Amino acid sequence: MEQNEELNHLIHENHRLESMLRVPNKLRGLLGGFMAGQLLTKSPLAALGMGYIGYNKIQELTEENKQFIRSQIQSNNERIAEIKGGQIGEGILSANQLNNYKFPEYKFDGKWHELVGNPSKNFHAIVFGRPKSGKSIFCMQWADYVSQNFGNTLYIAAEEGFGHTLKEKINTWAGGGNQNLDFANFKGFEKIAENCSNRDFVFIDSINYSGISVEELEELKSLYPRCAFITILQATKDGDFRGSQEYAHNCDIVIDIKDGVAHQKGRFQAESKMPVFEA
Repeated sequence: MEQNEELNHLIHENHRLESMLRVPNKLRGLLGGFMAGQLLTKSPLAALGMGYIGYNKIQELTEENKQFIRSQIQSNNERIAEIKGGQIGEGILSANQLNNYKFPEYKFDGKWHELVGNPSKNFHAIVFGRPKSGKSIFCMQWADYVSQNFGNTLYIAAEEGFGHTLKEKINTWAGGGNQNLDFANFKGFEKIAENCSNRDFVFIDSINYSGISVEELEELKSLYPRCAFITILQATKDGDFRGSQEYAHNCDIVIDIKDGVAHQKGRFQAESKMPVFEA
């Protein structure tokens, strides 16, 4: 089943299951019997009779039945969230529903868990730092880790391009022979957007050099809601990142590289830090 068809089916199924919880079974039986009587006999009296039969024939849901229906709705919601990249559609959830909702996430371990925690599967991180601070090496290590453990990864070296220095970084910091990690040297929204399909992680090094605007980055995230984007930004002389503050407002994780140390602030982990140049 295509994902759009599956999504529509799950949403329709949840509406049906939720109505079973909202509307008492006996009332459903009464209404169903009455409507069937109207269609079959055209007589209001006969329709009422069939409604009465439906009312008495149908049993109310037991608490066990209700719990089973709730668990099926939850299972459907988890699959809907997976298809949508972890996003819940517009609506209202109770505090209990939201507390029990299982958002798709990556179970990072070791130093990566200590740094960023367990991020959602469509997280967006920005990494910035002064020239030669280690931001590309940091992202190279991160790309190697996620590609070996979690999924297909594309690293777009828009600033550095293909060359000897990139090759050295790959051999030193990204394992060299990782078959689940691809590199590209193009830039521009159209070219990047064409190559994000079927990727779990996309690193853009750097956003400034690739020519991607804030609006285009948001469009990329919208086009590929199941993909995590890690974007590198150049830093100003004052140490802040170069470009619109909206980059930070619209992301989940901000990592500032200073003197070979990654300093993290984000949604999934308390403030933390990690040395960059240690394998």
